[in-house]
Amino acid sequence: MRINPPDPWVLIGKIGKAHGLDGSVRVWPEADLGEIFDNQVPLKIWFPSKEPGMDLAPLSVQETSEAWLVRWEGVTDREAARSLCNAWIVALREDLPEPEEDRAYWDDLIGARVETKEGENIGVVIEIHEGPAQDALEIERENGGRFLLPLSEEVDADLERSRVEGEPNRLKVNMPDGIIQATSLEPLDRPRKRVRREQARERVKNRQRDE
Repeated sequence: MRINPPDPWVLIGKIGKAHGLDGSVRVWPEADLGEIFDNQVPLKIWFPSKEPGMDLAPLSVQETSEAWLVRWEGVTDREAARSLCNAWIVALREDLPEPEEDRAYWDDLIGARVETKEGENIGVVIEIHEGPAQDALEIERENGGRFLLPLSEEVDADLERSRVEGEPNRLKVNMPDGIIQATSLEPLDRPRKRVRREQARERVKNRQRDE
């Protein structure tokens, strides 16, 4: 499950298991790692319940079909690599390059209000699920129901970043016929639903305050 780092930090990826004996680790991306590595964005390691800590500087990177293989400066053996397992990689929002027109950081999508291209309200993005072929948005509707919306060419998602303090971003989409019924999920229990909505609203307020 995706979790939220303290503002103004943005999730970049999650460190997985050690790979080989030279300190390399698997990294599961939550952003365009290739662009971030190319732009030499300063990165830090983050464990939930703690403040971002150690600096992370990549010495070598390799993209594979499943994850990135990364060897970090100062991580020289398998034992050191294993100590990083399940840690998150974060960066300051101000250090991140602006995404291309048809791309977005996952951080911008969480809490976004989803509407059809015609303006019909669909719900709010509460989670992002990675898939082998494409990612999918978990959307909560006003009635508490949830469904998955794949980020496909047919959906043609278009993010409109809010310029008004306290207002969420908006995500304009094409809704494939029958998608809500086909990908419907069990409703969240009320306490969890309330917490997730409050987290989304708080992140929008903090982001606008920092801009």
